[in-house]
Amino acid sequence: MKKYYDKVLFLLALAVLGLGVTMYVKGGPPASPPPPVAKPTGAAYTVIEKPTFEQASQVWNPPPDQREEQGDPGWTYSVFTPPKIYWDPGAGFSAQPPEPPKVVPFGVHLVSAKKELYRVQLQGVSGNGDKDDVVNFSDEQTGLDFHLKMHKDGQPDDDDNTKTEKLHNVQVKNIEFVDQYDEGHGVILKVAKVTILDMLTNETIVLTQGEVYAPTDNQLYVLKTDDPFPAQEWDVSKQSHDQPLEFPGSLEGYKDTITFKVVALDFTKPSVTVEKDFTPQNGKPKSITRELFISDTTTPSPDQPPPDASPAPAAAPAN
Repeated sequence: MKKYYDKVLFLLALAVLGLGVTMYVKGGPPASPPPPVAKPTGAAYTVIEKPTFEQASQVWNPPPDQREEQGDPGWTYSVFTPPKIYWDPGAGFSAQPPEPPKVVPFGVHLVSAKKELYRVQLQGVSGNGDKDDVVNFSDEQTGLDFHLKMHKDGQPDDDDNTKTEKLHNVQVKNIEFVDQYDEGHGVILKVAKVTILDMLTNETIVLTQGEVYAPTDNQLYVLKTDDPFPAQEWDVSKQSHDQPLEFPGSLEGYKDTITFKVVALDFTKPSVTVEKDFTPQNGKPKSITRELFISDTTTPSPDQPPPDASPAPAAAPAN
């Protein structure tokens, strides 16, 4: 049985081999017949004429000036937005920068600060300490200079000298020169010391050339008011500064009484700290404290800083 199958497989292989040789010799399988020729059907194609286009020119008229129509100095709308626009919380966007708000000054500023000097100050002596030397003084109350000679008790009066003594209530009792070392230049100088009699208080006082005499150590400050307050000076001292400065509430921007009160003095800076109590025209009572310096005379401190008015980012230009 097995031999029979082997013969069948051998004959089948020979048949396949013979078929392959025949196809190789004849060039492959027989060619199929050509397809029939196709002919177009349906309606014939209609030619469409080329359309013609008429090109018309267009003039781009500029927009009207809104300032003439609305009386508004804002921007004029154009193809492009302005290079910079501003945002005003009250009015919105604008091409014009908003006007800075009116700054209300604090109300007062410091003008000067000095020690309370004795009413007479020594300026110098024209001599070397002799009895007939002329002593030069300044009168701090009048701002005038005057000259005196040493008062000679029991001697005939010098009419001019006596008149000057009575006018300024001062007598020169003694003149002397003392040695004083000048550290800056490293030399010894002769400095005049003059003993006077204050005829008002009957007090004997020694004045030294080049040194101011301020026996009370009191400090004097001068302040001045700013608009809208009436122009006036406000004199304050270290010994008496409890008296406030008051103005009626009828001034522009205020209602009720406006009160300024000194709460601190500092002569080393120098400065004056002032408390301001007031009520705005449309608001509640406020209290503001400012430390005032002499440099504040050109830039008075405002009641409050102005609001921020910064430019908004510019819109992108139209394409």
